[in-house]
Amino acid sequence: MRTSILCLGLALGIGLAAPQLCAQQDDSQDTTAQTAKKGKKKAEKPKQGKANKIIGHLRTINGVKPNANAKYYMVLQSASWCGPCNAEMPHVVEAHEKYKEEGLVEIVLASWDNDPGSAKAFLNKYKGKFPAVMRKDAKRIPHFKEAEGIPWAMIIDANGEVKEDGNAGIVLPKLDQYAQQAKAEQENDAGGN
Repeated sequence: MRTSILCLGLALGIGLAAPQLCAQQDDSQDTTAQTAKKGKKKAEKPKQGKANKIIGHLRTINGVKPNANAKYYMVLQSASWCGPCNAEMPHVVEAHEKYKEEGLVEIVLASWDNDPGSAKAFLNKYKGKFPAVMRKDAKRIPHFKEAEGIPWAMIIDANGEVKEDGNAGIVLPKLDQYAQQAKAEQENDAGGN
């Protein structure tokens, strides 16, 4: 507003060159404001890796959309008919509840069940609220390989690099280490901006 009044005064007192000068000054201020807004938008949106993009677009059988901004993913191969899988599932659900708020690690179930209904019932039995996909769809996840026995889990980073791969009972406790590492990375990223 002050710039407009100043420009009007200059235009009346100096002649025709002043409005052009003022228009250039107003444009530069607008450009600076637009650049600042763009900078904020870029800072708010996290950089996505290969795994983020693929996992974020997986078609889930339970309607739970995978977190496409997680720093680490644990992909659990499991099935409703598997005794050890049933024994492991309460621990997996507990881990998901522990980490879901921060959004830094995501658990994805890759079901070995023959039909989506059985896989959904398996999750519902344990009140699992994490994304679930059929095994054939999980093959799109970077470095996914079918396990020889279940329950089997792998932990990958946002780019798809395998960090852990093995029996779910051994891999699941390591998720805490990756959650802590993701938190430290997030704090470092926030400090660097």
